[in-house]
Parts: sequence; structure tokens; C-alpha cells
Amino acid sequence: MKCKCETQECEISDNIFVLNCCENQILTTGYEGELKQVFLNLLSNAKDSMVTSQKLRKELDIYIYTKVDKIFIEISDNGTGIPTDVIDNIFDPYFSTKGEGKGAGIGLYMSKTILQNHMNGDVYLENTADGAKAVVTLARTIQ
Repeated sequence: MKCKCETQECEISDNIFVLNCCENQILTTGYEGELKQVFLNLLSNAKDSMVTSQKLRKELDIYIYTKVDKIFIEISDNGTGIPTDVIDNIFDPYFSTKGEGKGAGIGLYMSKTILQNHMNGDVYLENTADGAKAVVTLARTIQ
């Protein structure tokens, strides 16, 4: 995985909590297991969207960057995107755009709840020209 910093691109480690980026550490505090669940939910939704897409080449990009006291993790896919008529309800409990029996509609709701209540963070989704993008924000621990 690569991290694009202000001055260069560089390799980062697999550890979500300590990302060695351009010789600086990006640190946050919270519950590791819960944060892993958030990313599992977001990546699973991106995968499902790409699988149902008619595009031959499936792409998933992850960008990690900081701005002052916040960490941003962007997960972009080139799947089907989010229907504009339901995008405002996407974080509601038991709301799903998937067919019957293909999702309980709790993943995004729980992800947002975890980030807001336990990680001093947030998540939002938006459509892009190629598909959809999830943006996770976390409080950055400055050392």
C-alpha cells in the first residue's frame, strides 16, 4: 500500500493504528477491533458494488492523508455508485440497497456509530465519476 504525503509517495505498514508515512507516524487512539470492522464493512460494500458492475476492470483505491489534527482514509471504487434517491438514507439502521436476503442494512449504520461514539471520527459516502467513495475521518494524535 502507498501513502501520498505532501512531498512524496512512500510505503506504509499494514498496521492501521501506526502508519509510517514519509518517516512520520500517523497515530490515532480507539478500539482496534471496532476500527477493523468499519473497514471490513466499507471494503465489503465496495466489493459488492464492483461485482454487480458491468465494468470489465474492477478498481479499488485507498488513500490515507492528514490535515492538521485529522486523519483521512478514502476508499474509492469503480462500482455502481449509490442511487441518488437513497444516498441520504444510506446510514439509517436496516436500510439496504441490496436485494432481499443479501444484507441486513446494519453495516454502514454500525460503522458510523462506531466512528462517532468510540473513535472521535466520522464517515461519509459520495458518488464519484467512476463509482463511489467512502471517507473516514479520525482524530490524529500529535506527538
